[in-house]
Order: sequence, then C-alpha cells, then structure tokens
Amino acid sequence: MKSRISEIMVIDNNELDIMLCESVIESIDPELNIIYSNNAIAAIKLLKAPGGKLPNIILVDIEMPEMNGWEFYNSVKDLIRSQKRPVMVCILSSSEKQADIETFNNQEIPFFIKKPLTEQLYLKLKNNYTQYFSKLDWNREIRTSA
Repeated sequence: MKSRISEIMVIDNNELDIMLCESVIESIDPELNIIYSNNAIAAIKLLKAPGGKLPNIILVDIEMPEMNGWEFYNSVKDLIRSQKRPVMVCILSSSEKQADIETFNNQEIPFFIKKPLTEQLYLKLKNNYTQYFSKLDWNREIRTSA
C-alpha cells in the first residue's frame, strides 16, 4: 500500500512551535495542506464536524491547557479507527517525563517526536508513515483493534 500524505494537522498551544512546524513542513512539502489548532478541544470539533475529513498525520503536543495530548487521542481514536484511509497520530513534545514515555508506550501511537520538528525528523516521519501503513492490513489491524 503506497500512502501519499496530503494533509497534516498540528495541535499545539505554543505559537512558536506551530510556526517552526509550518516552516519545516512547507520547506519540504509546499503544496501540503496544513491545519493548525492551538488547543485540542478546538481540533476535535474540527475533526468531528459534519463533512470533516481527517488528515493523514496529526502531530499533537502532550502538555496543553484544557485537554492534553493523551486526552485528545483518547477522544478521537474511535473516529480514527473508523476511517477508510490511514490516519497516524504522533506525539510532538518537549516532555522528558518518564510518565509521558510510559503512557506513550501503552498507547497505539507509533511515534514520539522530540521538539523541535526538524527537516530530518519530518522526512523520517513521512518515510515512516508510508512504511508503517504498508506493513499493516489496514482494515484488520487498525480499524478493528480494541
């Protein structure tokens, strides 16, 4: 399965981190559609809106006010599983807390990316997106997993 990335969502309450992500992504993929949200609750509303389409990749920070990245993921994982195309959620965080790493290891989230997002990390993420979903039987292993 060859998966093309056409849209990415970045969820972060830090405007500087959002600008850095935008700069890196646009320098490599200027035609890519990037959706930004400065909080997880607003991002969920966008994703669940009637006629809404989930992006291929969602980069979400862990530490945000109102709703953190883990709460965001738990709120949208059933929606992600219901999609007819691959949607990958990745943590993009500066956290070095052992509890966050343990939580990450217990989730179905494939990548924990240490901030800041660099061109090298973004290229690795793109490559891993394709490899990650080409190794899976999308319908059997992701959409129906509990």
